[in-house]
Amino acid sequence: MQDFDLIVRGGQVVTPRAGLVRADVGVRAGKVAAIGEDLFSEGAQTLDASGLWVFPGLIDPHVHLGNHFPFAQELSTETRSAAYGGVTTLITTVRRESFTTPPQPYTTFFKDAVKKLEGIPAIDWASHFTISPSSPLHEVQACYEELGTQSYKIWLSNRDREIDRGMGLDKFWHFLRLVEKMPHRPLVQVHAEDDELVRGATEIAREEKMEGIAAWNAARPNFAEEMSIRAVCHLARLTGVSVYIVHVSSREGAQVIAEEQRKGTPVIGETTTHHLTLTTDTAGVIAKVSPPVRVQADVESLWEQLKRGTLTTIGSDHVTKKKSAKEGGIWDCGPAFPGMETLLPVLLTGCRKRGIPVETIAEACSLNVAKTFGLYPRKGHLGVGADADMVLVDPRKQQVIRVENLHSIADFSPYDGMETLGWPVATILRGRLIVRDGRLLADSGGSFIACYPDGPA
Repeated sequence: MQDFDLIVRGGQVVTPRAGLVRADVGVRAGKVAAIGEDLFSEGAQTLDASGLWVFPGLIDPHVHLGNHFPFAQELSTETRSAAYGGVTTLITTVRRESFTTPPQPYTTFFKDAVKKLEGIPAIDWASHFTISPSSPLHEVQACYEELGTQSYKIWLSNRDREIDRGMGLDKFWHFLRLVEKMPHRPLVQVHAEDDELVRGATEIAREEKMEGIAAWNAARPNFAEEMSIRAVCHLARLTGVSVYIVHVSSREGAQVIAEEQRKGTPVIGETTTHHLTLTTDTAGVIAKVSPPVRVQADVESLWEQLKRGTLTTIGSDHVTKKKSAKEGGIWDCGPAFPGMETLLPVLLTGCRKRGIPVETIAEACSLNVAKTFGLYPRKGHLGVGADADMVLVDPRKQQVIRVENLHSIADFSPYDGMETLGWPVATILRGRLIVRDGRLLADSGGSFIACYPDGPA
């Protein structure tokens, strides 16, 4: 007989690439110690999961903390919100500007910042660093060695923006050539929209006096994403450097990734909850985001490419802001919105509507993210020895998303009013029950985790 601290009993374990497996999960010292039938340990806490699906805890690879509120404040509020939704690890983009004025190299301040943030988050967290044309690129290798961060976010659009300014293909190619020579190659994340095409399309949309969310789609058209992804992949193929295309939004963009993967290009495709869900027909100005939500044909194409394995990860692209930032018309209001807490029920609903196996979500939101960003085998699955991160889902629970029932500091959601099927009812972080039946039981058990990605999963 084994000794367990916790036994999650009688549920159906959602196993990536295998499906639903009826089994108990035994936990000892925060790790999965056994998976099997009729596990028993005298004195162990028992959690009845009968009739529930037991997912590995979700890992959200695409989060932006510290953009509109202090980083520490958002690390507190948004990790609690994430826990309610079954997210047990988030990977946030970190801006120098969120911590130091004037901005300093990450190696100068980040270790101390992480220490000061201990005891704040409810779930585990890791980081990507942003790179702009003015960033000190020579520190990239030092960041890997000293901070355990080897994932960098680059924008190829928004070249006139003050913070997170986009770079041209010339500087991007220069960065890839630097990465090519490094003993430990970082994973290069790319926001791929052709800046010149976006500028031109925006001028046309405004001249034609277009309004509403459809105008934003016209201003940042599918072909701007398609051509940018094609250029990025060509440079990745020349250098052999792995690239990760964030928030793929269009059928053309996904098709380019599929073509490039067949050629052997080291490219990973990520999409988002909103690009799998919202369209110009169903969403209002509140859903303004870059790249835009598009039309139903794009939504269905992204689901198909997810099913085929072209797109291997899903993120929320969560940004915390107030609804007041969405005031005004499409040309005046700010982009982006929150989405971590609603990620799992929204995806489950879309998945089941299309007859896609639920383990697809466990793959795209746990296993593949962990493998891509260097968190595997510690995270991303419920194998023996892994962190005992779990989310228990009631597959029969129908619930309408209401902003007033969510827990982000943001006071709006593009999914407000959406009917969902399948809802998280308990979240476990490293064997500790942190949310159950809508109640937060523990709020400061999360830790910073170093990442050492090895490229495509």
